Amino acid sequence: MYEDTGLKIVRSNPRYSICHCPLPGHMDRHASSVIYHDSHMFVCFRCHVRMPLEKLVQELGIGTFECERAEDFSPVLFSEGFSYRPLTDEALAYLREREIYDFEKLPQWVVSPAKNNGIGFLFKNANKIFGLQVRLFPAFVEKQTVRYVLEGERLPWFGDLQYARKIVVFEKAFGALKAQVAANTFNLPYTALCSAGSNYQNSLLDILPPTARFVFDNDEAGRRAAASVKQRGFRVFIPKKPIDDESIERVGEIVQRILEK
Repeated sequence: MYEDTGLKIVRSNPRYSICHCPLPGHMDRHASSVIYHDSHMFVCFRCHVRMPLEKLVQELGIGTFECERAEDFSPVLFSEGFSYRPLTDEALAYLREREIYDFEKLPQWVVSPAKNNGIGFLFKNANKIFGLQVRLFPAFVEKQTVRYVLEGERLPWFGDLQYARKIVVFEKAFGALKAQVAANTFNLPYTALCSAGSNYQNSLLDILPPTARFVFDNDEAGRRAAASVKQRGFRVFIPKKPIDDESIERVGEIVQRILEK
């Protein structure tokens, strides 16, 4: 698609292509730029430059690209206090360690933080992005003694909240991620969310329909949270094995059984 642009494309998925930034003065060794396929917009997460691809290659004189542009596309890539970028090679390697392999089925709320120090989960409501919950890579955990850090503002959940679909809420980030990948892979009729912690639990319960299901770990914290949610009238489930330790296929099977109950 972009062979004649003169850009060095590193890899592509159905939504965007990752490439090296060609802008003067930017030694982009880690490919921090993307081209969005639906809009053909070029964005560099380091230079904070965003422009139509045809304008970029024309101004730099590095190649050619033509497209019919019905309207401008303006993805939200930066917010006050934090920035993010598409998943890096390091992030994809970590996802493989967590038994997530089909990257084309990843939801759009999974990204890499600008520091490339972990996996980022976007706090997003409608088209507005509020913050980023970062699960640090093990090497950074050793240095900071914490696994998760917050950039920006926190919402009561992360995930794609869709009231038109069945909703399943998970205690852990990778449980929600694997469940959403399973839904995307096997075309299952639900959306997966992750609760942002016990301090935000009531705020989340207030906006969910009574048909929502909750999945917790089989430990003291999980059982305590499950009891609290159950008191609000929601159905809760505690699998014997943590969801985030299961395969994608197995997670899909578990969630389907939960929704049938």
